[in-house]
Amino acid sequence: MEDLVIIESNKDKFLSVKSPLNPEGLKRNTNALVTGNEITLNQNFPNPFNPSTTVSFTLLSESPVKLAVYDIAGREVDVILNQNLMAGSHSYSWNAGNFSSGVYFLRLVSGNLSETIQMNLVR
Repeated sequence: MEDLVIIESNKDKFLSVKSPLNPEGLKRNTNALVTGNEITLNQNFPNPFNPSTTVSFTLLSESPVKLAVYDIAGREVDVILNQNLMAGSHSYSWNAGNFSSGVYFLRLVSGNLSETIQMNLVR
């Protein structure tokens, strides 16, 4: 069986897959399907926000999950969640009352998969 690495980019989302593979070439596949421990991170709402926003995501299987916030310099500034979760839809609120206005990134890591969205805090 041939190993396959899929990396997709949407307007506000990025999916990265950690893998020991060293692909020699990339092919575009508009009908790509990711199987196994798939995750979906939805855009936060509202966005822009002040001072709270809601983040939601879906897991296809039980897995350890870390949901963390990073500033524009890439520094981890808050961890919303770091625990094992069951499959299904999950929703959390993030209160940025102690943070400055600006662009933040929310990163969801589940197993070898991660997705990141951009959030805008406006005071």
